[in-house]
Amino acid sequence: QLGREATEVLIRRKHRRIFCVVHGNSDSENLFVEGFQKSLAQYHLPFAAIQICRYDAAGITTKMLFENTAALCYDIDLASKMYQEAFRKNRKIPKYLSLLSLGEGNASGFLPKLASIPLPFAELAQQACQRVIQRIEDSSAVLPPWQAPAFRLETGGSLELPSNERGQKLVVVGTINMDTTLALGRFPRIG
Repeated sequence: QLGREATEVLIRRKHRRIFCVVHGNSDSENLFVEGFQKSLAQYHLPFAAIQICRYDAAGITTKMLFENTAALCYDIDLASKMYQEAFRKNRKIPKYLSLLSLGEGNASGFLPKLASIPLPFAELAQQACQRVIQRIEDSSAVLPPWQAPAFRLETGGSLELPSNERGQKLVVVGTINMDTTLALGRFPRIG
């Protein structure tokens, strides 16, 4: 669910070329990727396997950083690594690439506060405790269904509209000719 909602944050900000970064193939990461894919499908955005990056020692390819406008990271640690790689490849965040991750806290080092979606551990723990207490007090009671925790976006300095959606646009229909005209006191001569 968080993978889906995080992807929708980026889509609502008009990003159409998004890639997802995870560490490996754990069950929770695969569910996160599944949410990412479902959100793209819901908004009729194309999906290709190359949009899923399993981060390793090789890092992220320059092609991924330059062909996309947003990256969705599984956690703050990955977002921090993405920020540093983008910086090394002169891909400024958020000017050219928006960055969003799951988790709380600041990225390591001297990076700015990155946009994130905190994991709702406290809300889930509260529901679990209430269910256990209810079961202890009345073992025959029908337990209510789990309630999805409230979705919360912690904004930071890593989210922006794609560059093609900011500011005014210039459209040329047909041809364009630009000349440079100089006014001189006398006609130029050879030499």
